[in-house]
Amino acid sequence: MKIAIVAPEVFPVPPVRGGAVETVIEEVAARLTGHEVSVFGIADAGLPAEEQKGNRVYFRWKRGPLGLILLASWKSPWKQSGSPLYYRPYANWVAAGLRRLKPDVIWVHSRVQFVPVFREAAPNAKIILSLHNESNLQGDKVWTDKAVDACDLITGCSRYLTEQIAEKRPATAAMVVPLPNGVDLSGFAPYWTKAEERKTLRVKHNLPADGPVVLFAGRLVEEKGAHLLIDAFKKAVTDKWGRVQGTGDGGAVLLIVGSTTFSDEQSTPYVEKLKEQAKGWENRIRFVGHVSREEIASYFLMSDILAFPSVWKEPFGMVILEAMSSGLPVVAFDQGGPAEIVQHGVDGILVQPDRGVDGFAEALSSLIKDPSICEKFGHEARRKVEQRFNWDVMAGKLVGYAGAGRPAKVLIAESGSGFGGSARYLNDLLALLDRQKYTPYVLAAEEGPFIKQVKKQGVRVTVKPQWRFKEGVSGLIQVAAVAPGIILWLKKNGFRLVHLNNEMLSHLPLLVAAKLAGCRVVCHLHGWRPLTKTEKLAVRFVDEFITISEAGAIYYREQLPGRKVEAIPNGLRIDGQTGQLDSQRAQKRSAVGLTSGDIAVAIVGRLVPWKGQEVYLQALADLIGRHLPVVGLVVGNDQEPGQPFLAKLKAVAQELKIERRVRFVPWQEDIWPIYAAADLVVHASTQPEPFGLVILEAMAAKRPVIATSAGGVLDVVIHEETGILVQPGDVKALSDAIYKLITSPGFSSGLVNRAHYRVRNDFTMDKNVAQVMAVYEGLLRR
Repeated sequence: MKIAIVAPEVFPVPPVRGGAVETVIEEVAARLTGHEVSVFGIADAGLPAEEQKGNRVYFRWKRGPLGLILLASWKSPWKQSGSPLYYRPYANWVAAGLRRLKPDVIWVHSRVQFVPVFREAAPNAKIILSLHNESNLQGDKVWTDKAVDACDLITGCSRYLTEQIAEKRPATAAMVVPLPNGVDLSGFAPYWTKAEERKTLRVKHNLPADGPVVLFAGRLVEEKGAHLLIDAFKKAVTDKWGRVQGTGDGGAVLLIVGSTTFSDEQSTPYVEKLKEQAKGWENRIRFVGHVSREEIASYFLMSDILAFPSVWKEPFGMVILEAMSSGLPVVAFDQGGPAEIVQHGVDGILVQPDRGVDGFAEALSSLIKDPSICEKFGHEARRKVEQRFNWDVMAGKLVGYAGAGRPAKVLIAESGSGFGGSARYLNDLLALLDRQKYTPYVLAAEEGPFIKQVKKQGVRVTVKPQWRFKEGVSGLIQVAAVAPGIILWLKKNGFRLVHLNNEMLSHLPLLVAAKLAGCRVVCHLHGWRPLTKTEKLAVRFVDEFITISEAGAIYYREQLPGRKVEAIPNGLRIDGQTGQLDSQRAQKRSAVGLTSGDIAVAIVGRLVPWKGQEVYLQALADLIGRHLPVVGLVVGNDQEPGQPFLAKLKAVAQELKIERRVRFVPWQEDIWPIYAAADLVVHASTQPEPFGLVILEAMAAKRPVIATSAGGVLDVVIHEETGILVQPGDVKALSDAIYKLITSPGFSSGLVNRAHYRVRNDFTMDKNVAQVMAVYEGLLRR
């Protein structure tokens, strides 16, 4: 592959002036053997404008007078303002190089504002943006939809940082993955392999031969916490009577290595404050100043402990890896990236942030007093970086990300309200869709609760109710009117595939436009009804049909002769919710007014006539007439203005004189507590149910299920093996089935166990999503 790496505009590569990001670039680039690597960065007096080293070529931008002035002000808020005066000169110079090179992959560091320029220069390249700091997320003017859309993948150097990226820039959540930094294992060798060199260095630097040396290495700025460390070190080496422990060669020493900004030795008020803190301790607390990359390994070699007292949540902490590679235990606060690297009590000590100086002092004291713990932790630290945090591992992950090719942009259209089963399915599908292969976007007609959950995942949602088809002559006029605009929109956004999530008819304007725009189209039939004449004419625009059950596939094959209709059964994405049901049961039962003696019979679904809530209420009345302590839970929303069907159901309950034994519960964003409260679950649809996710959820929650024997339900429920099937609309049969489950606990328990096993093995979202992606892949290969 041709890989272009773009450094920020601050320090040169290799990092002759320091810089953690520049170190990452240099170390990974050197390990991308077998690939053509081009590194773009800024010029430096000690480096040529163009240079080749092995498999990589360095191109360095020589700044003119204006560039020197602008880049000298790199701390200015201009750099996050989106001002072309700051970024454009360098970005345009890099873009010119990209046009010439035509790389397969562009690896951009820290600067999202570069990405739109690079996308124009290399439209076919895969662009990976790597962020190394939370400051990279600043600036609403640069974090535009255009900039995010131009990225194919965004990486963070720690899990903590990826979470911050997704939280602070939600539009990125669908494309963010961790890419942890590494360390040069040979350059930072463990001290026990260089005993003689370590001894020589200690003599040269006038350090105690055996006394512990605590090292701080980093910028001398307040957030790095050197002021806290000085106070903690003093406490750590002072006994309870105020006497400094250890004299002469036996006394612990603190080395403070670093300057204000990497190679900048200029003093600041903060640096002066640190030196004032250390007055009287000059023999024990030593300021070393800036140390080059070539020299820093020697300071790890002569030290025993790394102190990392950052008071802010560091996104990673490169110096931690370098110390661990050198065999040093680490003391750090239990927050941010360091908490992911250091394992408390195994290879270092993590201090709770609220313990501050006292907590840090105790940690340092425990290591200073017991060299055997330092040695034990140090060996574990080295073992960890060898296995998990070396540059070869990072380079391999980057190549894996890069080699996956550019993800195909897929538009998934949902024409429903955002409440029903198709919208719920969409939310689960998007949670598991492989973002290395596909970048999903959602087109919705309404922004119901499941569409809001989709947005929380970071998936871009466009709400276009005016694109939903209107039946009749006005609908045909609508298609003619809006289709040209949809075609332009599809092409502008680069969509290659359109997934109609529930049917054809409501998506007709999009369906026609997608075909004319050259997109592949898959129609995912979630419903169960005869196709209209309009839909039969529109069939030619669909490349492939899929249904949510085998029963549904049989039904639609009869209406679509000669067309392939593939069954991909729906599944569940559980993520541990069922393990919390017992703990939630009492609280939820109390919340809906249930007593310990009540038997809660739940029916869950949209409040529409065909879902069978009226039949359910009649069966409930029959059971109450048999003197059973049943209470009904009717869970769901009526989406019609004024909620007429809900009003009707309440009237039916009154007519049956069971209103005191029925609880009408609004739709729940978290449905699992309802299953926790219920004793059994009824599915009473009077028309063939396309599938019935509620049935799967109840089975996964280990609640016995009664369902009507029509449609996709027959794929899920095996009569008297995983549930009980009754004829649609048969009140007596439904009442008898409920009675049987209540009065036959052994029989009910057997159903529950077999049903739970069946769901876990046959109806998972992992299987479903894998099959859907296989359909995508087949269509895109055509």
